[in-house]
Order: sequence, then structure tokens, then C-alpha cells
Amino acid sequence: IDISDNLINHAKELAPKANFLIGSITEVDIIENEKFELVTATGVLQHDPNFNQIFHAMLKLVNDGGYLLFDVKLFHSHPTLCDIDQSYCAHQPPIHFIVYQINDLLKHLNNQGCKLISLYGYYHGVHPSVRLPNSVNEEVCSAHVLIHKGKLSETDQPELRFVLPTAYTPMI
Repeated sequence: IDISDNLINHAKELAPKANFLIGSITEVDIIENEKFELVTATGVLQHDPNFNQIFHAMLKLVNDGGYLLFDVKLFHSHPTLCDIDQSYCAHQPPIHFIVYQINDLLKHLNNQGCKLISLYGYYHGVHPSVRLPNSVNEEVCSAHVLIHKGKLSETDQPELRFVLPTAYTPMI
């Protein structure tokens, strides 16, 4: 599923037997009653301010016991940026460039009843079109998040694997 006709057409060229849909994952009625073992989103959450809506749509499409895999941009200390007037990609029209403060992301995921299995991140320069406020004095971390969908008991302790730049270690 992708909102870009061009990307879907390219995907069809690469995998002509696969089923591709043009649309948004939040339009879950385009996939009626299907569940998957893995739902992934790449290059989505840093450009769409509707994190909760997208995350819940992804959860809805995953079997119990299945996995979510997505990427986000992180700060270790700067507050989350989600305001297009402060942080954006200078395209026409401008698009969001959202960077989550790691503790904000972890709190959100913890409230969803899912097991965070792995958080892998690395410093990555932002694209030259990205505009960040002057208050940002740290590098942006590109992070990949793997989540297991399943019921958590009160005694369940997720086995976390964090592989993040050193600056993030005290925050976790």
C-alpha cells in the first residue's frame, strides 16, 4: 500500500505477481478483513503527523503474534518536533519532518500493549531540503523499531535490544 502512484507502478514492474494497492494504510477498508504476519512502514512516520492513526491502522492489520516494523527520526534530548512551521522538508508544498524525543516515543509504544523488541538507530544527516529550528543542537538519529503484537501480562517484561548511539543510552 502506498499513496504514490509512481512508487506503486515501479513496485509492479519489480514484482508483477504481487498485489499492490494505491491508498493510505489509514483507509483500512481497502483491505477487508485481512491480517498479516508483518506490517512495515518505511519513510512514512516522519512525514505524517497522524502517528496514532497510522500506528493503530498498522496494529489492526497485524495478526496477534505478528510484527510491526517501522522507522522514525529521534532526538535524545530535544523536544519532539511535529509542527510543520518549525520542522519541514522544503518541497512544494512543504511536507512534515517529524522528529520524536525518544522518551515520547517509548511512552507511546508502552501505552499500546505491544512488546518493543528492538530499537536500532544510527546518526544520519538530514536531507538538504530539511529545515529544523535553530534550537536543535544535536544530530538526528534514524531508528528502526520492531514490535511484537501480543497481550502483555502484568509480569511480562519485554526483552529489549537497543542499539543506539551512546548519547541515547542514559535516556532509556
